[in-house]
Amino acid sequence: MLGYKPDNVRQFQADHRLDVDGDVGPKTRAALDGELVALIPGEMAKHLGAGGARGRGEACGPGLR
Repeated sequence: MLGYKPDNVRQFQADHRLDVDGDVGPKTRAALDGELVALIPGEMAKHLGAGGARGRGEACGPGLR
């Protein structure tokens, strides 16, 4: 997985209360996606449907509504 060793995958799984098997299956991929999305400002709100800028009718980017 992205250059990480199986021990790193197992640690990630343990930290996120997943089955610890070192395999990057659907649940591990979903948890990884959630962690990556959380690193991008504003993206978590979009994924959770919290509205964010788009829900308030504010501009989403240069010249966009």
